Amino acid sequence: MPGRFFSTRKGKVYIEYEENGQIRKKSCTVKSWAMDASTGASEIRIQVPKIKYSGPCVLIIANKVGAVEKPFTID
Repeated sequence: MPGRFFSTRKGKVYIEYEENGQIRKKSCTVKSWAMDASTGASEIRIQVPKIKYSGPCVLIIANKVGAVEKPFTID
């Protein structure tokens, strides 16, 4: 996932979704986390966990700098 200003410090990545009226949160394995300090260009590579779910969910990227959420759908 490319972006800007994710920080050079590795954070946590989660997938959050609602199942049977409960919010579920699954951790993603962070394979790489990099940022060019001079430009802010950033890239995070993750491994998505295996889940038996399809529908809307949110990808959450969080570290000491802050957090960002990106909605998407699992088919």
